[in-house]
Amino acid sequence: MSDLKITEFAGIVTNRGGAPMQVAGAIVAAQAVAIGGASAQSSAVNASTTLVRVYAEAKCTFSYGANPTATATNHYPLAADQEAWFSPAPGDKIAVISRA
Repeated sequence: MSDLKITEFAGIVTNRGGAPMQVAGAIVAAQAVAIGGASAQSSAVNASTTLVRVYAEAKCTFSYGANPTATATNHYPLAADQEAWFSPAPGDKIAVISRA
């Protein structure tokens, strides 16, 4: 079975001058949610998480929020082997479902 891989970060890196760089900071947590025919939720993101990367091992749709439900036609579609980055609120969860 394929998973949606979720990696949580504590922000982005800045250079010595304080300018932001396009590099994620320290990993706070990581989890995987099985991609299947019914919506499945992750655990809540860590309170110190400010940036999330999701990576889809299979074609799916994901959603995030306090109590999200993913459907095959809503929110954010991902192709197999595609990633997405976003900034959730503390305690948000990520839901995923497969799509044809």
